[in-house]
Amino acid sequence: MPDRPAVIIGNPASIFPRHLASLWRSLGLDPVIVTRHWSGERVLLDGTPVLASADAESPNQRRAYRALERLLEAFEARLHVLQKRRYASAMGLETHYKPRASPAIVDALSISRFTRTLRPQLVCGQEVFAYGLAASLCRGCPRLVMPWGGDVYMYAETTSLAFALVKYALRHVDLVVAGSPLAASHLQARFGVPPERLHCGGLWALDRERFRRATPDENQRTRAQYGIRPDDLVIKINELREITDWQVPIYVKIGATRVYNDVKLAVHAGADVVVVDGMQGGTAATQSVFIEHVGIPTLAALRQAVEALEEMDMRGTVQLIVSGGIRTGAAMLSEIGRMIPRENTAGQAG
Repeated sequence: MPDRPAVIIGNPASIFPRHLASLWRSLGLDPVIVTRHWSGERVLLDGTPVLASADAESPNQRRAYRALERLLEAFEARLHVLQKRRYASAMGLETHYKPRASPAIVDALSISRFTRTLRPQLVCGQEVFAYGLAASLCRGCPRLVMPWGGDVYMYAETTSLAFALVKYALRHVDLVVAGSPLAASHLQARFGVPPERLHCGGLWALDRERFRRATPDENQRTRAQYGIRPDDLVIKINELREITDWQVPIYVKIGATRVYNDVKLAVHAGADVVVVDGMQGGTAATQSVFIEHVGIPTLAALRQAVEALEEMDMRGTVQLIVSGGIRTGAAMLSEIGRMIPRENTAGQAG
């Protein structure tokens, strides 16, 4: 065990704590991942130790934690009944995952107690809802948390208890690392995080060499390595049609990058509807480089998509849906204008 390690509080099975540990190791730190319960490997491939605070709990502590968790679960269950509309509004219908604050509170007591015995150089909570409170309770060393998105946009809004948990964690650490300027603004406005304690952009940043555009040869090697064939999309659409007995339209959603070519590929594969998501769409919780510099604007993407359908003589046969950044009537009218056939526009002008 390294002397005075840099502690990452998070789920060791997740790629994010592992990636952060690898980065910190490359910077000369001695990272350790701490969680409460863990039955997997205790040393990762890069040499990062994984510690479980439950291993250090005494029998009396375990009994006390179990009793406290039962009380909190009963309280939270009652709160869910009273605030079911708030919960439904926060979570929507797109997920079956039910976040619970009571286990996170009990885990925080165990993890923070154990982490303090390590005398860490610093502590990072990897995700606020589950691990932010644990990080905030590790007093005596620099503490930071890294929201990922759903924790502060969705889970925190499910109940008043969840909101209080997340707000306390965000306001009792030394640094909150937001993934984008929009996320930073949300943390400041909704939870009152002071701007001087906000850092935007992520701790690992982006490896621009690794994420450069692939060459044609690299694309070909990747397809060969993972068995990706040109007709895979056709096969998948046919499978879906057979499963649904040809009763359900098939949608293909694409990010707005190579819109003209991608729309043609989707139509050729047999899609009934093509959904194009412009660069203004997507999550606000990712890193700023993705929000600001990946994809093309919705209006520009729409024109390319329409041209692809017209060239294939599939306009009116294959439906087109665009999304991302359409928030005003003016934006909607601009989108509609780009959908008007050229010959109609020319006739009206004459």
